Formats: sequence, structure tokens, C-alpha cells
Amino acid sequence: VADDTILEQGRVDRPRPFDLSRVIVRTPHVAKMPSRVRCVCRDPDADSVLFVGFESGKTVSWDLQSMRQIKMYDTGVYPLVAVLVAYLTGAKRLVTAGKDKTVRVWDVERHECTHVFERHRGRVRALLVLDDTLYTASYDRTVLRWDLLRSRCAGEALRTTTAIHCGLFLHYAGGPVLVTGHRDGAILIHPFLTEEKRVNSDSCVELRHHTGTIRCMWPHLDFLITGSEDKSAMQWDLQTNEVARTYRRHVDAVVSVRTTADNLLFTASQDALIIMWNMTDGTFLTELHHHYHFVWTTELVMMRALQPPAPELDIPEDGVDPESTENTYDDDDDWTYGERDSDYAAYLITGSFDKTLALWRLTAASPEDAG
Repeated sequence: VADDTILEQGRVDRPRPFDLSRVIVRTPHVAKMPSRVRCVCRDPDADSVLFVGFESGKTVSWDLQSMRQIKMYDTGVYPLVAVLVAYLTGAKRLVTAGKDKTVRVWDVERHECTHVFERHRGRVRALLVLDDTLYTASYDRTVLRWDLLRSRCAGEALRTTTAIHCGLFLHYAGGPVLVTGHRDGAILIHPFLTEEKRVNSDSCVELRHHTGTIRCMWPHLDFLITGSEDKSAMQWDLQTNEVARTYRRHVDAVVSVRTTADNLLFTASQDALIIMWNMTDGTFLTELHHHYHFVWTTELVMMRALQPPAPELDIPEDGVDPESTENTYDDDDDWTYGERDSDYAAYLITGSFDKTLALWRLTAASPEDAG
């Protein structure tokens, strides 16, 4: 096993630390999508299921093993963000939000919209889940909390002075912390009052070093990784609230960042490149070339390995009939996978404005590769 972020999910044990200098990225499996890809989110209960949101206003659940569409959710307006949540009853709900300032809740099994929440006055840029509560962050400078069980807004959790572009929760022994990234380049860390389910705005910490809008962020151990329109990604030490490292190589905005347990960092940009970095010493490892338009979203998954590179698959505008075998491979063809735990592999998934979804397998360099 060469990599991986999500070894826990595959329950694969690594006997020793992995040499990052030996990581290579295989030729990607690619599927052509019906529209520009705006967002993706994983199903934590199914390794190979991904939800993909398109600029056409549709969101689909996608089987990464067969490259088939499972179900379609017609959101009407293109989603900027999506997240999968579970009610206390255990029922799954897909939540999408975006340009029309609404938050839509979908029944995953019946693939129909159950609720449309209209409270924000600006685009919704982040969906965050804490316990049984959904939090939405918007350009209107607010974070609202929603009671999904009662299908209502439970109040305002935070109001800031500048538009919010992204956000996440960090979990510490003392309780959760809300982190928000803003259009003016500021990153704000807000202690969270758990019992009242709102932010303690009096104890806010500001991190400021970026000179452009904060487009994305991702937690990694005691660090926070952020990407910005200033074309850089930064690694913040949350113990000192200082920048530990700056990653500069992109020529356009960094719009998505992901990290692995092995200290690999992937940065995706509007320059159509994905760059792999070694977070241990901050060195550049490689550039991933396939997309020719903005790379808008990335995700890391652990699933059964797809054995060979596959040709690009054409997906019609109205998606794929789940019962159809067109544009797919038979179980005994190139897309089959092994039966042992060792056949699990890590994949970086990238979605782009070029209407493709690419799956990049991370693996160890063999002697042949080294040659």
C-alpha cells in the first residue's frame, strides 16, 4: 500500500512509514460529464459512491467502480457545495446549496427534495455539520444553524463584517472551533459555545497573511491548509497561529486543497493544474496534467483498485440510465478489482470545468518506474 489518507476506511495496516519521494500518480481514469463539475462529496458509508454537482443544476450519485450514475437530483440551479448528512434516525439526506441563496435537503433513497430553506441573502458557500445541526455560511456575512429534524432555522450562529467564502469545524478536547475564510483574505477562528450552539465572537482569533479571497481550507493534524486567490496555499500552525509554510507554483487561484495521512498535499487551481507537495519539508513533488480548464473540486477516497487505465467515457446530457450498460464495462472487463484487502487503493478525484471527472491512483514507484 503506497499512500493514503483513508487507510482507516479500508482497514489496511501499513507496516512502516512511506517514503513520499517514491509516490507516483498513475494515468487517470476519466469520465466525461454532462456539464461543468462544481462540487463533489463522498458517502462515508460507501467507499465508491460519490455525489457530483454540475453547473447545469443537477447533482448525481456516482458509482466510481462502474462509472455509472446511480440517481439524479435536479436542484434547478447549480450547486456550489454539497454535503451528506444523517438524521438522528439514521436516514441519509443530501444537502446542496449555491447560487440561488437557498439550501435544499434531499431524500437520498427517494431522490426527491424534501425541504428548501430560504433565509440567506447571498450565495451559500459552505455547509458544515456538527452533531444533529447543519450550519450554512454565506456571502451575506452570516452563519445560520438549521434543525434538520424539525426542518427550520434555529437561529444565527455568527455574523461577521466581511463575506464568508468557506468554513469548517475543528475538534479539540475543549470543544469545537469554527474557522471561516473571507473575501478580504482573513481567516477567523471562533470558539464555539456547544450548549448554545453558537459562536463566542468575543474570543475570535484572526489569521492574516493571504492577500486574496480565501477559496478553500482543510485540516491536517495541528495545521490548517488554506488556498487563496493570491495563487498560494499556506500551512498554518494552529499552536502558534503563524504560517509554517507557503506553497507557491500555481499561476491562478488555488481553489481546492486536500491532504493525506502520509503528509502529501494536493493543491488544485484555476490554472487547470493539480500539484502534489511533500508537507514534511515543503518540497514540490509533481504536477498532474489532464484537465484543460479550471479544476474546481478535489476529493480523496479509498476503494477497491481499478486495475488498468480506462478510456474516457462519454456521459450523455441527461445522465446514464442506471439499468443501461452503455458507457460502462462488464464486471469481467478492465474495471474488475481484486478480492483482498491489499487491493484497496487511494485515489485523488478531480472535477473540472472541462466537463470531466478524473480518478488518479496514488501508488509506490516500482523499479520499472524508477528506470
